[in-house]
Amino acid sequence: MLGRQLRFAWRRLSLQPGFHALTALLTFLMLIAGGEQLIRMDSARAQEEQHSIVTARVADLRAKLETELASTIFLARGLVTYTSGFGETLTEEQARRLIRAIYDNGRNVRNIAVAPDNTIRWVHPLKGNEKVLGLSYSTLTRQWPSIQRMMRTRETVLAGPIDLIQGGRGVLVRTPVFRTDGRYWGLISITIDWDNLLRRVALQASPTDLKLAIRGRDGLGEHGEVFYGTASVFAEKPVTARIELPGGSWIIAATPRDGWTSEAPQQNLKRGIYLLIATVFTLMLLGYIHDASEKRRINASLEERVKARTAEIERTNDELSQSLCSLQQAQDSLIQSEKLASLGSLVAGLAHELNTPIGNSLLAASSQSQQIRALRAPEQALSRSAWLKALDEIDEAAHIIERSLGRASELIVSFKQVAADGTSSQRRNFDLGKVVSDFLLVLQPTIKHSGLQILVSIPPGINLDSYPGILEQILMNLIQNAIIHAFPEQKSGKISIGARALNNEQVVIWVVDDGRGIPAENLARVFDPFFTTRMGQGGTGLGLNIVYNLVTGPLGGHIEAHSEPGQGASFEFTVPLSAPQKTPG
Repeated sequence: MLGRQLRFAWRRLSLQPGFHALTALLTFLMLIAGGEQLIRMDSARAQEEQHSIVTARVADLRAKLETELASTIFLARGLVTYTSGFGETLTEEQARRLIRAIYDNGRNVRNIAVAPDNTIRWVHPLKGNEKVLGLSYSTLTRQWPSIQRMMRTRETVLAGPIDLIQGGRGVLVRTPVFRTDGRYWGLISITIDWDNLLRRVALQASPTDLKLAIRGRDGLGEHGEVFYGTASVFAEKPVTARIELPGGSWIIAATPRDGWTSEAPQQNLKRGIYLLIATVFTLMLLGYIHDASEKRRINASLEERVKARTAEIERTNDELSQSLCSLQQAQDSLIQSEKLASLGSLVAGLAHELNTPIGNSLLAASSQSQQIRALRAPEQALSRSAWLKALDEIDEAAHIIERSLGRASELIVSFKQVAADGTSSQRRNFDLGKVVSDFLLVLQPTIKHSGLQILVSIPPGINLDSYPGILEQILMNLIQNAIIHAFPEQKSGKISIGARALNNEQVVIWVVDDGRGIPAENLARVFDPFFTTRMGQGGTGLGLNIVYNLVTGPLGGHIEAHSEPGQGASFEFTVPLSAPQKTPG
């Protein structure tokens, strides 16, 4: 009722003058607003991409600088260790030979100076550095504070970049040296050629679309002077990265040379395209509204015919529903009949299998009964040989009865185990290899008569919290299946039993034979109940179905069968190390 009223109100409103024009205008404005939102999103995405590119380049430069500086610092620490060991006994020849070797293997090293008591005594290479020999660091007003900090913290410090006394610019890596008794001995200074360092890290050849700057002279980080580039870069919201140094850090900053972008590429072109789309869509909407109005006027005269047709269709649908219900009932009856026929066939097959052992038992029992009556009331005196012969016949009849009733019992038990609820099995912790070995020991007499060889490959240490009785039942059925079906005529063959831990939660167990295999058309049905290729010849079709129910039920796993005709068969099942808890009821 409410929906009908709303439709009626909408129709009256749509007939008002100017309604269509107002609808078109609102649509146009919404499309324009949506286009502007997309442009803003493009701008934000462009800014994010630009920021990511600058960040990646800054990170690359930082990594290169840290790598180059770290290689020099490593050399300095090795030299300090060597010098500390000699202390006062360090000779000039030893010092020169050592710093020459380090200089030859170093990168970006301009010179190496050794300064006992803070006065430079040895320097390599000597050429070009003669001016620093005999220089006392205490006289260098600009550098002395960093040396005092080095002595106080007992850590390597970095000074510069600075203008060198011998000319050029360099970064000084100074490491204190202490005697073995802890007293200050002096320092070792390695001068890094600043211009060569820039060339090594390709800083001067960095992309021309970036403005770069580095601050933190003498390792003072944010508080240090700008010594590369211009300080204005740090005021333009740059991407920054900290270069870790001994006793301090540098800060590298970068911005796009043309500044951070504020607009998406081709923004005006996109705005024009959005405007064009909004205009075209609005015109199409106006045309559609006009056509819709015409259609409503035309369809008004058809409503009555539609109503009549709808009523007719509803009556037809009712008739079809009744027919469908009848058809469904007939289908259910056919399905139930098919189920009953299938069940009857299964019971008939089982009855046929039971008939032979029970008939043999009755025949043997009858014969045994007659023989016993003859012994109780003999027609004439029995000789010893006649008596022994009668006992042998009675014993043979007893064996026939035992075997036949055992066969019947197996059939009945197998039929009952189709449900495989496993309620009679006890759950406990056990070692898989131990349980399988004990089980095969008990099964040995049966295996011996079959002429088969069983190989076991189970590593120790696979522990389960599960049902060993159920597992033994599964192995028993699989082995019996192989004996009956895989080797029906031959007297020799192999059955392999193996297992491996799949992870910390599951174990995979397999039983593989090298018998005649399973035809492809039967492979998909091997786990179906009462499916067997030897019905009436000792096969019940329940063995593998019981295996399937036990694996998927109490053990909580799954099983697969694989085979190629003439190449044997493989049954592989995966179960959890801890079986699922049984549901009460």
